[in-house]
Amino acid sequence: MQPVNILKILMVSPVLFFFPGAALIMYVRDRFEVDLLVFEIVALSTGASLMLTLLIGFLLVELSVYTLTRLAALMVLVTVVFAALWLAKKKGIRPHAAMVFQHGWFQIGVLAVMILASALFIGRWEAVLTERDVSPYLVEGVNIADHGRVFLKNETLSKLTPDEAGMLYGPPAVRGEREYLAGFGIKDQKSGTIYTRYFPLFSVLIAIAYRLLGLRWMLTLMNPCFALLSLLIIMLLVRRLLDARTAVLSGLALSLIPLSVWFARYPIPEMFTQLLVFLGLFFLVLYYPKGSGYAGLLAALAFGLAFTARFELYPIMAPLFAILVVFIIDSIRKKRSVLYFLWFAIPMGILLAHSLYSQKRFSGSYMTELGAHSVRSYMNSPVIRGSIAALAFMAAVCVILLLSKRARASVAHPLQFLKRAWRPIVAALVTLVSLYGYIIRPVMAKGQLALPAATNFGSRLPQTFVRMSWYFTHIGIILFILGLALFVLYRLRVKTVPLFVISCFFTALFFWNIACNPLHFFALRRLMPVVIPFMAIMIAYAVVKVPDVFKRRLVRRAVGALAVGALAVTLVFTSLYTAKLYPIVQYDGALKSMNDLNALIGGPNTAAVFYGRYSMVYYTDIMRYIYGIHAVPLVGAAGDAPTFDNIYEKLAAGGHKVYLVGFGDGVPAAVSNLFLRPVGAVPVSFKVLQQEYDLAPKKTVPFGFTLAVYQATAKPTAEQCSVKIGGADTLCVIDGFYPSEQGTCRWSKGTASFKMPNVETKNNLTLSLDISTGSRPLSTEEKVPVAVYAQDKLIGTLAVNSGAFVPYAITFDKASLPDPGTKEIKFRIEVPTWAPNQVFGKKSNDVRQLGVAISRIALGPVP
Repeated sequence: MQPVNILKILMVSPVLFFFPGAALIMYVRDRFEVDLLVFEIVALSTGASLMLTLLIGFLLVELSVYTLTRLAALMVLVTVVFAALWLAKKKGIRPHAAMVFQHGWFQIGVLAVMILASALFIGRWEAVLTERDVSPYLVEGVNIADHGRVFLKNETLSKLTPDEAGMLYGPPAVRGEREYLAGFGIKDQKSGTIYTRYFPLFSVLIAIAYRLLGLRWMLTLMNPCFALLSLLIIMLLVRRLLDARTAVLSGLALSLIPLSVWFARYPIPEMFTQLLVFLGLFFLVLYYPKGSGYAGLLAALAFGLAFTARFELYPIMAPLFAILVVFIIDSIRKKRSVLYFLWFAIPMGILLAHSLYSQKRFSGSYMTELGAHSVRSYMNSPVIRGSIAALAFMAAVCVILLLSKRARASVAHPLQFLKRAWRPIVAALVTLVSLYGYIIRPVMAKGQLALPAATNFGSRLPQTFVRMSWYFTHIGIILFILGLALFVLYRLRVKTVPLFVISCFFTALFFWNIACNPLHFFALRRLMPVVIPFMAIMIAYAVVKVPDVFKRRLVRRAVGALAVGALAVTLVFTSLYTAKLYPIVQYDGALKSMNDLNALIGGPNTAAVFYGRYSMVYYTDIMRYIYGIHAVPLVGAAGDAPTFDNIYEKLAAGGHKVYLVGFGDGVPAAVSNLFLRPVGAVPVSFKVLQQEYDLAPKKTVPFGFTLAVYQATAKPTAEQCSVKIGGADTLCVIDGFYPSEQGTCRWSKGTASFKMPNVETKNNLTLSLDISTGSRPLSTEEKVPVAVYAQDKLIGTLAVNSGAFVPYAITFDKASLPDPGTKEIKFRIEVPTWAPNQVFGKKSNDVRQLGVAISRIALGPVP
């Protein structure tokens, strides 16, 4: 795993994430006389640097020539070019720095919100062992950091025959490519090429952060940094479009919402795409109507990278097209050149084509399947159909606006009333649609919720909007609807059209199509890039604007106090919810289990075969690509043994030790010809957020299992074999034992059987057992006899009288046993029993007939 190098962080981070954008933003500010606050300079410089670094890094990865050093060198070159451009022009332009430190109270408020958000967003996070999104992104990012390419290479896979590959990875799918684990698929078996179905742009960021911060600190800091920068951009954008009070209040609300805190820590692309969307909106504000073409280019870059990172952002092309049409019509009416929009349109088209190409190339058939499914789903949505109708209406309006003044007047005369009434009409429309989604639609579908949740997934779609009250409260939802109506009435104009159109489009689309499934926060991740910030903005705007609707001062003050009180109630309840989520570390213990497993089987000369769902899904590719173990899954665990014998020979080639790592009772039938020597066990214990359909998740539930680890050999070894009883002992224990005592030991019954792998030796063997009598009452001289049999032959009797675990040993002649060359030696112990409830009476309700407690069994040659 990657260590942390503080010097590297201090040297490389500014080169990648500040200097290039700062040089460009300072040039744009001074060359085009753009008024920017100090926070805007910092935020835009960081955002522009991030986009430029990511674009160049992604191109290097596509060419399979990425290294962090090469990327840093190119970013130094970019910085020098922009800095030279700025300095060369600086003498002939007027420095435009008058506003840098103006609006002091606003900037102080922004600073306070950022400090609060930093305290909430930054926290330890270990959700890496999961079949949903995180693990494939992480593995792909580490692969990019190590090898400079997107596709993963699996040398083991390339050496297998089709039948052997089918046993390990599952049979090929109809499409020719197959996912053997969630998120991972085989691109080409002959070359051992593996792909992940997730779009690789976000993985480039992981590669950079992994090299700079290491795994643990990357999980702790990377996503919160995106969330904090996004929060800052949102507040700065809202100040420009609305006002400073709305900006600070929206930032405060957004920082306290439990969804924001949760996803700020979750290492998936949602907060990153939120940053890109609002960065794009900010640059659009700077671009139109008379801004720099560079701002249009940066806006296109932000939106283009957003849908390159997440498939759900592709629909943003529809509102962007509508926005561009509005801008063009407005420019034509004001007699401005439409060629100005090529600064935005051309790079957007290039980025769209490049995004489709790269995702099709790197994500296999997932792109095709996802596209077909989403098109069917979205085209059945009334939101999409309504959007198409709206675009048709816009086209008709555009035709009218492009007519001559006289023709336009004659055509539009019957619709003159719309010029005065369109704001109330649109405000009433969005209010009615919101109330329908909030009240009427859930009530109409309420009766369907009585059906089993797992078979009635679609019936929960109507609940999505109303269940946002779990996170915003019902008061917050009412403020959102009110703020949306007030925004249309008072602030909807050409400059605010991008925020309104994009946000309303995604809000309607996702509230209509996203169900409340058990993984609440995971399902609602699609709301984070646009919908959740938009709701926070509208809630804040309602509080600020609603008093201004009234003319009388007394009424205005009363309404203002009521609005502030409503916001306070909303923030108190969301804060209480957030307080319950704040201390939760999702999958707490994951990194420890990875390190424990690596300590047990790690090393460059080891191979590991993972079987069982959790073992395969959680650990196979993590251990292979992060820890360097030659790990493979065993999907076809019930396959024939001779095929697996061939696989074993290929895994063991070159002197590799081969381990079998699994979850569940017993071992796969496919390994029945091999000798398995228990090596140890890794107890895995996680804390995960509760998963319920109809309950807001607020607490963790335990989730755990035990990984059993065995060394596989083609013949017996001469090494001692030791088994921790009560842990991963299912291969050893046969019958006559009670369930494990919390992983520490097992109690035997009167007769108990177990087996141990045979040992390759002609000498005597020693059987060692760590035995305790527990709380069994014994006198000082009294001992419990334990008769020990091997292959049904008595090999000795132990006299046990200790309540603590004490090692006992029996040495016996292996050659004297019946059939001494068997794969396994079967042992049996016989011991007189006792019942705790009979001895202690009412003090114990344990009715079991107990023999002795055993914590460890070992078999090996005599030292």
